[in-house]
Amino acid sequence: MMQAFILAGGLGTRLRAALPDWPKPLAPVAGRPFITHLLCWLRQQDINRVTLCLGYQAQAVIDTLGGGAGLGLRLSYSVEAEPLGTGGALKLASRDSTGPALVLNGDTFFDFELAGLLATHQSTSAWVTLALKREASGLARGCAQLAEDGRIRAFAEKPETAREALISAGVYVFDPEAFAHFPVQATFSLEREYFPGLAATGRLAGHVAEGYFVDIGTPAAWQQFERDLLEGRVHDCA
Repeated sequence: MMQAFILAGGLGTRLRAALPDWPKPLAPVAGRPFITHLLCWLRQQDINRVTLCLGYQAQAVIDTLGGGAGLGLRLSYSVEAEPLGTGGALKLASRDSTGPALVLNGDTFFDFELAGLLATHQSTSAWVTLALKREASGLARGCAQLAEDGRIRAFAEKPETAREALISAGVYVFDPEAFAHFPVQATFSLEREYFPGLAATGRLAGHVAEGYFVDIGTPAAWQQFERDLLEGRVHDCA
């Protein structure tokens, strides 16, 4: 059974103006912490082993979620003593991982059909496959250039373009080979220092999917997600 890792150790600097004392995973949305919406989505995909990669205010998250029994999951935690970046946090947490794994950003929510992403990953034999979503503008997101065979020719984090783009939706499938070939340094970014290199060597693939997507990194987006939930524009699996 596939394991999942959620990258949830960021400082949440942009959101702090609205939630100065909250770690971003615990940002309240429709009466529940944001992270529980991700966890419920994983449970719906029949994934019940989840490791949360934590940093800022880690203990508050652990105290809130515990072992995951209340969510029907088995939760474990990997806590970085100092900021390691998205790649360093995943490298630390995945040291004992032996099989393919799903990796999610802890501040985005993408409600899509996971089966298509897994099928693309299998058919391309890539080390990592990204869930992609077509957006009118690629500003402030990782953007991919996708070939017809499903491989990503180039990947750039937050490029200077306002054109329509295929953006990374914060959900990835990782093969054991990807974990085994992380950079040697302890601190690095998946988006800036790992994915571009994989793309250059043909080991990064992408799957374009449709579904509700939100990044709660700003107060406006966090508040919009709550309105969308309360008004039924996104499925609430609670």
